[in-house]
Amino acid sequence: MIECLRHLNLKDEIPGEEGRQYLSNKHPELWWATKQGRVIESERKKGTLSRPLANVENWMLHLEDSQNAQRLLDLGTPRQSYFVHVSIWLADLMLMRVVRYSGYDFNQIYGQTETVPWERSR
Repeated sequence: MIECLRHLNLKDEIPGEEGRQYLSNKHPELWWATKQGRVIESERKKGTLSRPLANVENWMLHLEDSQNAQRLLDLGTPRQSYFVHVSIWLADLMLMRVVRYSGYDFNQIYGQTETVPWERSR
């Protein structure tokens, strides 16, 4: 996930300051790291995107585990919807990157038209 964000020239942070702070404060479980067996506080405080997105994706892929189903339910509909929108946005960007698109795109997260991220640094 981190490499994908890097390839798209995006910061590893949850889009939007308000949403980032809310999720960090109200849903620390999003930054849970299985191998470490704990919430990674440094990532939670920065509001990284890669771990929460990977966790939500894994919870969805492994619904046979009732704990994963409960974690998704505990997020609530607005947060579930938010992660779906972020995932679609990233998928759109990845497809444009693969076909070497350069130009403008409508950023669904911020609701504005902007240059694709990999072209901004040129």
